[in-house]
Amino acid sequence: MDLDKEGVAIIMCESGLESKYRALGHGQTTLESSLHTNLAEHLNSEIGLGTIKNMETAKEWIRHSFMFRRFAQNPHRYISQEQPPEGGLDNMISKCIDDLRDAELLTFAQGRSGELRSTEFGEIMSKVRILKLGCLILAHRRTIVLP
Repeated sequence: MDLDKEGVAIIMCESGLESKYRALGHGQTTLESSLHTNLAEHLNSEIGLGTIKNMETAKEWIRHSFMFRRFAQNPHRYISQEQPPEGGLDNMISKCIDDLRDAELLTFAQGRSGELRSTEFGEIMSKVRILKLGCLILAHRRTIVLP
């Protein structure tokens, strides 16, 4: 397979953002990932689509992300200073999956190493693009008053 080695990008933006994008294009600005801010929602969707089938494929999925590349360069942007970077993304994935399970948005077919499956609420969360907090309210049929 032949891949292009160069290309052209046209970025259209408001004039006030022009300098920001010029700096980005010239490598003067570091671009960071924001995947971690909605990681649970992305994991839930990928589980629903069948891309992620178990804990191992979830960890493999994150290794193919831009966040993985940025984590290697700047781990403490994504985890607290107290946490060691080693195993940080794997721990983040495990915690998100555990949180989704605790929120009744997914289940393990055969214990923690088994196949991941979306619940009815997990499917709704994925298809309607509801954030995790909204699904927690639906799943537990509680009213949460936000300030």
